[in-house]
Amino acid sequence: MNHVQDYLQRHFATLVDDVENGNESALKAFAVLKQADNFINECIDQIKLIAVNEAEKFGAKSFDSNGLKFELREGSRVWDFSNSDTWVAKKNELKEIEQQLKLMAETKANIGQDLITEDGEVLEAAKFSFRSPSLILKG
Repeated sequence: MNHVQDYLQRHFATLVDDVENGNESALKAFAVLKQADNFINECIDQIKLIAVNEAEKFGAKSFDSNGLKFELREGSRVWDFSNSDTWVAKKNELKEIEQQLKLMAETKANIGQDLITEDGEVLEAAKFSFRSPSLILKG
C-alpha cells in the first residue's frame, strides 16, 4: 500500500515543481489535482463506514493499526430548533436586521460617507470584507 502513496506523492510533487518552474500550465495542474481530490474523496466516502466498523472492533478510542495511529470519535450532536415558533420568529427577525445592515453598508459605500438621520444619529452599517479569489473547475 505504501508504494501507491509514495508514487502519488512523487507524481503530485513533480507536477507542482513543473508548475513552479514554468514547465507546466498552472491551470492544467489545478484541474488534474482537483479531479484527483474529487476522486479520492469519493473513494473515501465509499469505504468510510466499513473503516469505522473495522475501527470499532479495536474497542478503544485510540489505537494503532498497520503502523498508523487512529482515533475513533463519536458523531457530534446536531441541534434543530425549527420546531420552536419563538426561534423561527427570532431567526427571521435577525435576517431582516442583517438585510437592513447590508443595505446600509452598500449605500454608505456608494455615497462614500456615513448615513446620518435628520436628528444627527449615525446609522449602523454592516462591515464587510472580501475573501481571497477562488478558482472553480467546471465539468
